[in-house]
Amino acid sequence: MKIGRTRQSLQQLETWTSPEVQNHDREVHKFVIIPLGSFEQHGPHAPLGTDTFIGWEICQRLASKLNGVTVPPVWFSVSEEHMDFAGTITIKPETFCDYVSDIIFSLARGGFTKILVLNGHGTNETYFPQIYAKVKEGYKGELNLLLLSYWTALPIKEREYLCSLQWGLHANAFETSVILAIFPSLVRKVKNCSHFPDVSGLDVKDLDAIHFRSLLKNSNGVWGDPSKATLRKGQTLLASIEETLSSYVSGAFQLSGTVVTSETPD
Repeated sequence: MKIGRTRQSLQQLETWTSPEVQNHDREVHKFVIIPLGSFEQHGPHAPLGTDTFIGWEICQRLASKLNGVTVPPVWFSVSEEHMDFAGTITIKPETFCDYVSDIIFSLARGGFTKILVLNGHGTNETYFPQIYAKVKEGYKGELNLLLLSYWTALPIKEREYLCSLQWGLHANAFETSVILAIFPSLVRKVKNCSHFPDVSGLDVKDLDAIHFRSLLKNSNGVWGDPSKATLRKGQTLLASIEETLSSYVSGAFQLSGTVVTSETPD
């Protein structure tokens, strides 16, 4: 991933001119992707931009594979559960929902009728219904809108590796492996930074942001064992995400007519 390109990239909208957007061929550039990330602590070993880096990488792979185009990612989202750790930036939920909705409105007014909002931060899923409702109420034109997280289409075992009480829920082996595959120079040594809070009797489905914050407070910010991460695992996981998500998105965008849809993981 390169930021601030000096020449046009067909997959990155920020390098286009306004007339090129206005006259774009919908059959050539079939949809636009909005990456949602976060700016939050990922333990003593991984960068604050981990969620955004991962999501943006996946978005660019999808755009290249499926003839889409990306916009720059939304770096800041709702990360209140990590505010006990320096460097984390959070914004109010209503601000986040309005901001994402305004991006969608702008792209739709610019002629993009198929828009994918691809999320890389778990808490953002909570606000999918609000974003969808705002768009449905505020935009009356032709629009096929899909909101989902990049792990949506993963097989069950790989999804459990990403986020489970066994493997951990934050800055764990999964996230660390994937960021290793994208930006290996940004990952610090992970020796002795494993941490699993006491979750006796806890069902992960019942875990809210307040409880999550209390479980990480006074820790190193890790929930899992990043020492089990490897570059090869990250490369394999990225390939799997790209394959399964490409199939999922391709099928979803075959919908015809004036449709506004919102989909979230089960």
